[in-house]
Amino acid sequence: MQGAFAGNIGTSDKYAWNTNSGWVNFNPANGGVTVYADHLEGYAWSENVGWIRLGTHESGGTHNYTNNSNTTYGVNNNSGTLSGYGWSTSVGWIKFNPTNGGVTINATTGDFDGYAWAENVGWIHFQNANPAYKVKQRLLPNEGSLKVIKTGDGRGTIRAKIKGESWTLICKSACQQASYDYAPDSEVIVSAYPEKGFTFNGWGDDCTGANRKTTLTIDTAKTCTAQFEPDDSANLNLLTVNQDGTGNGTITTSDGSINCGSNCSAFYMADKKVRLKAIPAASNLFMGWSGDCSGLNTSVRVTMDAAKSCTATFKAHNINDMFTLTVNNGGDGLGTISGRVKGEKNRLICKGKKGCKQAQHEYTSGTKVILSAIPNAGFEFTAGSGDCPWERDVDKKGRLRASATVIMAKAKECSANFGLKTDPNITWHQFTVYTAG
Repeated sequence: MQGAFAGNIGTSDKYAWNTNSGWVNFNPANGGVTVYADHLEGYAWSENVGWIRLGTHESGGTHNYTNNSNTTYGVNNNSGTLSGYGWSTSVGWIKFNPTNGGVTINATTGDFDGYAWAENVGWIHFQNANPAYKVKQRLLPNEGSLKVIKTGDGRGTIRAKIKGESWTLICKSACQQASYDYAPDSEVIVSAYPEKGFTFNGWGDDCTGANRKTTLTIDTAKTCTAQFEPDDSANLNLLTVNQDGTGNGTITTSDGSINCGSNCSAFYMADKKVRLKAIPAASNLFMGWSGDCSGLNTSVRVTMDAAKSCTATFKAHNINDMFTLTVNNGGDGLGTISGRVKGEKNRLICKGKKGCKQAQHEYTSGTKVILSAIPNAGFEFTAGSGDCPWERDVDKKGRLRASATVIMAKAKECSANFGLKTDPNITWHQFTVYTAG
């Protein structure tokens, strides 16, 4: 039966001591103890008293020993504090939470510490400095056993693998941290690769030194931190992004270097083209870019020919709200103002030729409306005002027209004026009608 328990106790740190019975081996041949999240299972071996059973349960998973009969006894694990009983045919019950004693397991190191009480041989000590001995939990396979983390203002890649095998953990530029499961006691090579324009400045936590490549043994959960920084000799420019408005959202770059709010700035090689994306949170709207970025599209590209700063504005909204868009058709000329939603027909049309001076339409909160101000023959767009950021261009017929995009987060009003087209080939005459009364 004992051979079924391979256990997860260290291969060297596996001994506890009892003055009356000698060494207690928690990872013996043909036996072994397994530490689970809520209980222990398996067999330890005492050189003078034989097998010590840590619990009647033998199938892993989750389990709690009630310790109220000879078929329900065992050692429970409550976040690293042990309780309950083990059993030895030779020495009887062994209590793991006795008065004036107790046994714990360090969640970070896996080290056992403290004293259990055997009713016939006394205290069993789990850790000592001189002579040095202790019992240490190894990781079970498939527990996240190696984590890598990046720090600093630079960028790079971290890779890890068992010697002679393919890379099993790869944390590229967009990755800030990653983990991989290695079998207990694996020898793992961890390597850091800075990107162009950046340097690797050394390891932290369980990895040490300044060499890009290091090796460590996964005998407990391990964390390796790699620091990447800008290279002082490289031609780099800083991109900073900010959030504004009453709403919430996230700003990211396509390479993952910026994910704001956790990381809102990054260095880039001079002249590199970087794509930013604004992602509004649920029940929020993206209202547009400002600073060195502009427009209402959530995605925008910025060229890093100098230090740049871009701000994305977000606004909270209720999709059930409705807002009115009003357009005013003014000036001495004639033209048509229309408003359309992408994928739909025009629902807002105001034709000056037909006498329309004002028109309205109601839109759901968050709707993006594209407005066009198109002059009739002989006329041109002369001015715009109100809530629309009008942009002028010239059509194929040489007429000056305008367009604007608005997001309906509140009621809005836009005005477009049309006037006579300036053309030396056209002579205008004023026609006046008088009425007598």
